[in-house]
Amino acid sequence: MKDLIKTLSSENQVRVALFAAELALPILESYHSEDDRPREAIEAEKRAASYAVAAASCAAGYTVDTVDAACGAVRYAVVAGVDVETIINHIKRLQKRNCHEHI
Repeated sequence: MKDLIKTLSSENQVRVALFAAELALPILESYHSEDDRPREAIEAEKRAASYAVAAASCAAGYTVDTVDAACGAVRYAVVAGVDVETIINHIKRLQKRNCHEHI
């Protein structure tokens, strides 16, 4: 999975992490319906994701390890019961988008 995620841009790696987290969210909420912190965290990260990747890539000597973040989110989603093929298909769609953006 990590090798597949590495083929994506940093921005798309963040998208994979958010996608996996959103897939796992209903499962988490079924056990902890009163806790809205995970949903709020995902929404906040979605709003900040583009800025964070851009800012980190510009900061001297500082990089965000988006590969590890995406792998971690995927790992937790799969453990929670999300179908890994759903995530792999999403990654492949992002790869195709990357190819078309660079042409």
